[in-house]
Amino acid sequence: MIDAGAAVLLGVVQGLTEFLPVSSDGHLTLFQASLGLSHALALDVALHGGTLLAMAWFFRSDLRRLAAALIAPRDPARAADRRLMVMILVATGITGAIGLTLKPWVERLTASYGAAAFGFFLTTLVLLRGERAGKRPNLSGDPSTAPLWHALVLGAAQGLAVWPGLSRSASTISVALVLGWGWSAAGRFSFLAAMPAIAGATLLTAREMGALPPGPTLVGFLAAFFVGWAALAWLMKFLGARRLWPFALYTMGLCFFALFKSVK
Repeated sequence: MIDAGAAVLLGVVQGLTEFLPVSSDGHLTLFQASLGLSHALALDVALHGGTLLAMAWFFRSDLRRLAAALIAPRDPARAADRRLMVMILVATGITGAIGLTLKPWVERLTASYGAAAFGFFLTTLVLLRGERAGKRPNLSGDPSTAPLWHALVLGAAQGLAVWPGLSRSASTISVALVLGWGWSAAGRFSFLAAMPAIAGATLLTAREMGALPPGPTLVGFLAAFFVGWAALAWLMKFLGARRLWPFALYTMGLCFFALFKSVK
């Protein structure tokens, strides 16, 4: 059973790694396996709720614009926001379908060092491919001009990232760069599209969270919120540097660590 100290530690880990392209699920898998914690999946979702709230607060102006586009669906000035909403909904549908299909298998891997090692290796490859694509000149694509099939591909990338160690943000940002999107647009869409997926996962496992102790769960949630908001603000600025390789080096190191733990 989790105590307050472990909950704060996991909340900080979740907050730091949810937005950085290094896989929060993979980090939580490593820490939970090391601490021998039970209720791993329910705890993951509770901590993701903290970072979901951080995303909603950070992108509150974007969410207000999307809400205004729904209220005034015929306003030509809101055309770009309506297009963004359509792209998010399409990506969310694909993510949900893949996530529900993989859920029975992923639940058995939430404390597996071997699964995390494989996921971190994939994240490393994805990051390196994304940075290479992001070095091309004239990256200008974004949701307001991209074809609808881009949303399908990005939704699939996000759905497959339920695998422990495979970073959701690394997958979506890198795939968007490969598709020709700009760095800022890739990062913004990655997190806006994550909100419905995380909210859906929270609702699906809300019943399981009843087994968690309320006090430690709350402090873990708050730690994930505050640390997550700071990490998100930093990452959105860092994307302007057009570099992903530092994260790739880090996830490769985690791959070797998890692999070592899996055979130890």
